[in-house]
Amino acid sequence: MSMQDSSVSSGRIRPGTTPAGPFSRAQDIVLFFGGGDRGQIVDALSRSIGSRNNQLLSVHGEQGSGKTLTSLVLADRLKYRRNVIRYDHDVTTTASLLRHLLIEISPRDADVVPTPASADATAQPSTDLALQRLWQALQSPLPNDKPFLLIIDSDGRFDAPARALLSQLAALRYQGRSPIQVVLFEPETGSRPVGSAERPGFEFWLRRLTLPEISEFLYHQMLCFDFNRRALFTRDMAYFIAERSEGVLGRVNDLARQAMMFADLENGDGDRSMMAQMLMAGHATHEETEEPSQKFLSKHRGGLIALMGVSVVVSIATGIALLG
Repeated sequence: MSMQDSSVSSGRIRPGTTPAGPFSRAQDIVLFFGGGDRGQIVDALSRSIGSRNNQLLSVHGEQGSGKTLTSLVLADRLKYRRNVIRYDHDVTTTASLLRHLLIEISPRDADVVPTPASADATAQPSTDLALQRLWQALQSPLPNDKPFLLIIDSDGRFDAPARALLSQLAALRYQGRSPIQVVLFEPETGSRPVGSAERPGFEFWLRRLTLPEISEFLYHQMLCFDFNRRALFTRDMAYFIAERSEGVLGRVNDLARQAMMFADLENGDGDRSMMAQMLMAGHATHEETEEPSQKFLSKHRGGLIALMGVSVVVSIATGIALLG
C-alpha cells in the first residue's frame, strides 16, 4: 500500500452490491453526503490537522454511521498536503500498529516486529526497538517534504498501550513541525460525554440523521445517479425509512437499496408504487432478528399470568358447584 493510497480493503466493502443502483456504492467519495454535520466534521478535521495543536483527533460513531466514507473523504482532501497512511485492520495491538507504520514509513525496518504467524506464541515481542526505528524515521527527511497523516478506521478497540502510542505520535515535534498527525475513527461505546470529559476541537461524533436530512440524502443520492429521477423518494417514503432506520446512515442506505431492488427500479423499468408499498408494509430486514411472538409475550406477560389465574379459580369453583 502506497502512502497516497486511500482505498479500503475488500472486507470493508458491503458484500452483494453492484454498480447498477444509486445506493450500491457505499464507499464512493463522489457520493459523500455532508448532512448530519458530516461536512462540518471534515472541515474541522482539516483545520485541526493544519494547525499547530498536537493532539490525537478522534471521530466516534456507531456501525453504519459513515465513519469509513468520512475517513476516505478526509484522506482525499489532504492527499496533496500529506503522505496519507490508512490502517483499517481489525487487529489493534501496539505490535500490529508499529509493524504497519514501519512498512509504510521505513520498510527496511518492518521485520523488527514479527508477524503473528512467525512470532513465538509463548513470548511477547519487544516493541522498544520498533519504536526507536520509527522515531528515527520520523526525524529523517520526509517524503516529498510532506508530513504523514495516519488515518485509523478499525472496528476493533485499541487497548491502553496502543492509544498511548497514538497520542505520543500525534504529540511528536521535530524542528518545529509535526512529522505525523493521527485521526482515529472508532466505534461509539456510549453516550457523548459532557463537561470536562470533552476535548473541543479534537473529538467529534457522527450523529444520526433527522427526517429532513434523510429526505435530503435520498434526493442527493438519486441526483448523483439520475437527474430525471432525483425526486423518486417522496416525503412519505422518507418518513418510513426514517422510522425503521432510526436515522443511522448505513441503515438508511440499505433500506433505500432494498426498496429499489424490490420494485426493480435500479434500471428504471420498475414500478414506483411497489417501492412505496414495500416501505409502508415494513418488511423485516436482515438486521431485525427478534421474533414477534417473543415481543408479544414479553410485553403482555403480566396480563397472561393474571388471565391464567382467573381461569384456574373459575375451574375450581365450577367443579365444587357440580360436586355439590
